[in-house]
Amino acid sequence: MRYYQCEKYPIEFVLSENIDKCFDCHNHVGHYVISLVMQGEVTVYLESRKLVCHEGDAFTIPPYAMHSVCQERDARLLSMCIGTVFAAETDSETAEVIVRELLNDAVGQGIFGEAQKEKLLPFARFPYAAHDTKTAV
Repeated sequence: MRYYQCEKYPIEFVLSENIDKCFDCHNHVGHYVISLVMQGEVTVYLESRKLVCHEGDAFTIPPYAMHSVCQERDARLLSMCIGTVFAAETDSETAEVIVRELLNDAVGQGIFGEAQKEKLLPFARFPYAAHDTKTAV
């Protein structure tokens, strides 16, 4: 697993690859998780639903949502974690600008590519939509 953690904002990117693991059921209190399947297949159990995600699919997990993620060795999963404090203190337009800058920096460091950046960018507004509508995915 590789991490890109921003020092200025509670935002990080996690690239999970070459692991064969099923993370036990848990939740994240302090952040929203937006994940993009870059390769292979990932199975997500989100509250009472089972989601099978393939290359190019994205899924979102709001804070407190019980979930588990199963990833096989040939799968690559890119996750963007946005802190709840950041979402509460930053308007959606400013957040999108900041996330774009961080995505550009991560691409520049070779953590992931331009296509993955473009796929993740629209999800920068997810914490605001999730807060307004109380949706799980």
